[in-house]
Amino acid sequence: MSDNNRKLSIEQAWFPRRVKPSPMETLREVLSALDEGRPVRQDAAAHLAAALRRFLSGDHDITANLGLRSGKGKRAQPSMERKAARDAHIRSIYQQMPGTRTERAKKTAALLGSPGVGGARTGEITEGDVMAHLAELHREHGSNLPRSWPHILRVVDAER
Repeated sequence: MSDNNRKLSIEQAWFPRRVKPSPMETLREVLSALDEGRPVRQDAAAHLAAALRRFLSGDHDITANLGLRSGKGKRAQPSMERKAARDAHIRSIYQQMPGTRTERAKKTAALLGSPGVGGARTGEITEGDVMAHLAELHREHGSNLPRSWPHILRVVDAER
């Protein structure tokens, strides 16, 4: 290790740089503290207070005030997180299905396209994991689920 790297390591150990949390992390921290009845971190409280002051002074775009406005043409972070969670559930169901890629995708699409969860379907799948993922998907995403096997393959392949 060179002297410069050693000095940098020592400096970072003694004087760590605090990484500024994202606006979404800050908002989650505030909500968590309020839910739990504990004090809100000072930096999170300051962020929220500044956003509310701007709102009260006439800047009524609270999403932008909180720093949560996504760029033009981009999805909002909560929307991206929901889609990522949805896709993870779909991948879990897909991976537990027997057969070729296409067969597994067709079976997954059939499950996602079915109106009921559990005994309302014919050919009920009894594996607890699959049903748990399926129930969660229908509860969280309802009609916003892929219905075709090619779409299932796009979701599954997106992780690669």
